[in-house]
Amino acid sequence: MSSLITRSWPNAVIYDLTHPSHTKITLPRGSTWSSGLHWHETHIEYLRVLKGSVRVRLGDTFSIISVSKAGDNKPVDVKVDQYQMHEWSRADLDGEEVVVVERTDPVDGE
Repeated sequence: MSSLITRSWPNAVIYDLTHPSHTKITLPRGSTWSSGLHWHETHIEYLRVLKGSVRVRLGDTFSIISVSKAGDNKPVDVKVDQYQMHEWSRADLDGEEVVVVERTDPVDGE
């Protein structure tokens, strides 16, 4: 079984399941993919934005989270508390490729 799951356009996404402790999610330019509004009853979720910009909804608050383009390209982390309604997607359909790592505490194994 492959460690990569790929979904085609218009909601193109690549899920990299190589590591049991986290999932790397890649959204190509133009993808309309969204995590969908959801919550977790058994764990806290962390999003680490490695590349590009994402639109994150936490409850009723919306934010744009971007990796710095000031030359340091430091990842940006977002904590999603247990039971918190949340959703994320590309911030800009025409922007660069987006890469986000999702992990949970405790590790949920899904």
